[in-house]
Amino acid sequence: MRASYNLWQPHPVTVHCRIMLDTPMEGYEANSLSEEVLWIDAEAKGFEMQKYRNSERKPLEVKVTLEPEFIRRDLNRDNFFLVNSRDLYNGIVEYFGSELDISYIEETTLSFHMIRQGFKRVPIEVRQSLGFAPQYMADKPLRLIPDSVNVYGREQDLHLVDHVSTATIGLEGLDRPTRGSVALNEIPGFRLERNRVDYVVDVVRYVEFPLEMDVRVLRIPRNRSVTVLPSKVKVLCKVPYGTRVSASDFSLTVDYRTVSGGMTTKAVPVLRSNSFEVYEYSLDPPLVECLIRDRK
Repeated sequence: MRASYNLWQPHPVTVHCRIMLDTPMEGYEANSLSEEVLWIDAEAKGFEMQKYRNSERKPLEVKVTLEPEFIRRDLNRDNFFLVNSRDLYNGIVEYFGSELDISYIEETTLSFHMIRQGFKRVPIEVRQSLGFAPQYMADKPLRLIPDSVNVYGREQDLHLVDHVSTATIGLEGLDRPTRGSVALNEIPGFRLERNRVDYVVDVVRYVEFPLEMDVRVLRIPRNRSVTVLPSKVKVLCKVPYGTRVSASDFSLTVDYRTVSGGMTTKAVPVLRSNSFEVYEYSLDPPLVECLIRDRK
C-alpha cells in the first residue's frame, strides 16, 4: 500500500525539452524546433517520473504558441530567430497543465531556424446550405468578407492551391439579413493568413406574380423582319413584398444582335421593370425562336 501511495506524491524532477514554436510569422513556416535544449525544475507525480527521467536522454518536444512581437532576428545568421525563455513561461505552463508544478525555467536564449515561404492570394469558395421562411429569399449571392486569402507555403508547391473553401454554412428559416463568421478549411502543408472570414446573407421578402407577356425584339434593322415563336410567354416573377404589379410594368425583350447569326435562332427573353426591382423570374417556355427574314 505504501508503494502505491507514494506514486501519487509529488517528487522533484528536471525536465529537458526542445520548444516547438508555433507563430504566425508572415513569410515563414509556422512551426520551428529550437536548436537548444531547455531544462525545467518542477514537481511531478510518481507515475510520471519515468517519462521525465528519459527526457535527459531524449528531450521532450513542447509546443508553445508565441506572438511575433516576442521574436527577434538573429543578426548573425540568415533565417534564424531568437526567443528569450522568459517569454515562453506561460506557454510551457499551459502545455504541461496539471502534470507538472513548475518552479523554475532555465533563463536562456533559444534559437530557431525558420524556413522561408512564398505566398499567393486565392479566392474563397463558399459551402452553404440555406433555407428560407415562406416568401423570403436571398436577393443576391452570399457574400464573404474578405472573399480571398493569402496562402503560405513552399514556392514549388503553391501551384497546387487554386482556392480555399469554407466550412459549410448551414442556416434554416431565414427571414431577415444575417451576418456571421465561418471557419476556413485547412490545407495540409500550407498556412492561411486567417482562420475565419465573415459572411453576409441579404434576405428580402417577396411576393410572386404570374403574368403572360408579348415578346418584343429590339434594334431590328430596317431591311429585316423578325417573327417570334411563341409570341407570348408565361412569366412567374418575384418582386418586393407589397408591390402592386401589372403586365404594363414590365418589358420582355430579345436583342436582335443576339439572334442575328442565322435565319432561325433561339434566344432567352429578358424581363425588365423600370418601376421596381425584380428579384427573380422564370419563363415558360424558357426559350423563344426568332425567324429572321429580309424585307421586300
